[in-house]
Amino acid sequence: MLPEITIPSLPFIGAYGLTVKSLSGLQSILSGADLTMRRAGEALVVPFPPELGTGAWLFSETAS
Repeated sequence: MLPEITIPSLPFIGAYGLTVKSLSGLQSILSGADLTMRRAGEALVVPFPPELGTGAWLFSETAS
């Protein structure tokens, strides 16, 4: 599901889920940062920057 994340050892928590009002709005905000992003179905996958270690944020939109 997250091929961009390398598992360093087990146990390991590799992703943190967050809900936002607008994924397109979030993409606009994050486009100015040096972050890789990709859509995965209804989610936006954003790997952590190196300073945070290995893992990713998984953003999804709140239900309206």
